[in-house]
Amino acid sequence: MSERKQISSVSLRAQSEADSITQAADDIAMMIQQAREEGTSKSQVLIQRAQWEAAQLRAEGVRTKEKLNKEIEVLKAQLAAAKSAQLPAK
Repeated sequence: MSERKQISSVSLRAQSEADSITQAADDIAMMIQQAREEGTSKSQVLIQRAQWEAAQLRAEGVRTKEKLNKEIEVLKAQLAAAKSAQLPAK
């Protein structure tokens, strides 16, 4: 990959991360505004947000674990095939 493409790729990732941070900040601000309208405290809103984020992370962890388990199974099958190919014929 050329240096220009690498820089562009890094720039896009940084922008994406900045966008997600901005979106999270906007979401929290909106939740706080709704809480004010409903008479809920900021701490309750932040607790709810933290609980939601924890649930998202748990779900992502489960998806990652499932993906890794599939990759492990593929690698085990490849290893078994490679070992059987190396066995000398008797």
